[in-house]
Amino acid sequence: MEVDRARGDVRTPRDFADAQCRVAASCDLAKRCGLYCGLGPRCRARTFALHVASRIHCTQSVATICDHPRLTCAWALSFIVSWAITYREDWLKEAGFEYPKTSDDFRKVGKAMKAKGKPFGQAFGHSINDPNNWCYPLVWMWGGLEVQKDGRTVALNSKNTVDAVKFNTVLWKEVFDEGGLAWDDSNNNRAFLSSEISLTGNAPSIYVAARDKFPDVYKGTNHGHYPPGPAGRFYWLPCWNSCVLKQSKQVKVAKDFIRFYMDRARFDRYF
Repeated sequence: MEVDRARGDVRTPRDFADAQCRVAASCDLAKRCGLYCGLGPRCRARTFALHVASRIHCTQSVATICDHPRLTCAWALSFIVSWAITYREDWLKEAGFEYPKTSDDFRKVGKAMKAKGKPFGQAFGHSINDPNNWCYPLVWMWGGLEVQKDGRTVALNSKNTVDAVKFNTVLWKEVFDEGGLAWDDSNNNRAFLSSEISLTGNAPSIYVAARDKFPDVYKGTNHGHYPPGPAGRFYWLPCWNSCVLKQSKQVKVAKDFIRFYMDRARFDRYF
């Protein structure tokens, strides 16, 4: 695994088998950058990752909660939201397709599914999660950068970024539900669960909702990687952090509170 601190991404090898590996890689990145992460058995993101792992036969473990004396934070816990493509495997098979392994296949399969009234769908509106999880990796997979490795020189205005934008424009016309330009983080979930779209990028929420409330959708759903672009495959994983500062006068109480609200039986009530 290669970590690019200037850009803040994890360059995952092409043979990284599943979402669980990506979660563990993100935990490793956070450690290298000065945070220690906690993804224990109470974390629903881990449940999702283990589900994907079980379907692709991967056994890599996730990180555990740690203290570190050199951190500005006396203690930190990071909730990494795993990310994958969620798609209707049953619909693709009915149409004679396998899950696309390349960006060209992604365009080909998506175009055919849209012609059948079952387009791909992606949130592209002004929200903090799903649009970022689509846009950042797309730019990186085409070799684009926000800044150079010095962390100062702006590098977004490049041919690579333009090529990524052009590819996205083509996808939007040929492959996606074009209403996604106005979608927030919940619209693609509803569209997938109501069988309006055949594929979308998402966190564990679609999987959990389908498992609990939409059994027919759940039975036909599977998960896959982003098909790599010319520069490889990349992911942008959301990370929710709970940190206890060293200067706090109540370090133990704060740690105990974080453990308290992250207890699965309690946390699941509002997750």
